[in-house]
Amino acid sequence: MQESIDLDDIASLDDLDELDDDFGDIADLDSIDELDDFDETKDIEEELAENEEMQDDSIQDTDGLNEDFQRFSLIQSCVSTFYKDEKFESEFIENVYIGDGVGVSGDLKKYLEEEMFLNVYIRHVDLASELCAITKMELA
Repeated sequence: MQESIDLDDIASLDDLDELDDDFGDIADLDSIDELDDFDETKDIEEELAENEEMQDDSIQDTDGLNEDFQRFSLIQSCVSTFYKDEKFESEFIENVYIGDGVGVSGDLKKYLEEEMFLNVYIRHVDLASELCAITKMELA
């Protein structure tokens, strides 16, 4: 291991010449075979393409999580529109009631509570039985 160099100890230009002799081997770094490995590395575009493929695979593995995040994003944009659009009398939204007919996970509730500070109530709805009930009411 090489010792450190104290700049206060360098008294003359002769001392600097000695340092040049010590570091003279640095010019030989271009000839090192290990640098050839860098030429064989992948382009950034190839790495990005591979990362996208890996993300697509992980999205397929976590479709439920991704769907919940998409639902969250949709709700977030709708609430934003509600607040910004002049045709609505924008009142403060505190509570969100979700009729769940597809089986959302608790992640959607967590997203809404933590990111938008809403009170979220999720009620499971059997769409087939509710549709039958509405149809019966229409026929009566």
